[in-house]
Amino acid sequence: MSKMDVPYEVIFSLDPSPDRTKEIILEDINRNSAIKLLVFSRRIGQPDATRVEIIWSRSEMCVTIDEHVQTSRS
Repeated sequence: MSKMDVPYEVIFSLDPSPDRTKEIILEDINRNSAIKLLVFSRRIGQPDATRVEIIWSRSEMCVTIDEHVQTSRS
């Protein structure tokens, strides 16, 4: 996106997670100030998380992408 020379922001919303997702995103934030992270203290659900991202967005346009990670259970 930065190569296109247009302003942008990427907002991640994160429910409590046992993996390293938060740390990985924070590392990316240190390299790119256009990345933002919203961390929720409890699970609020995908629709509400998306709504919060849109509210926090400072852009004229917003595109949402939802990623569900399925874990295998043995």
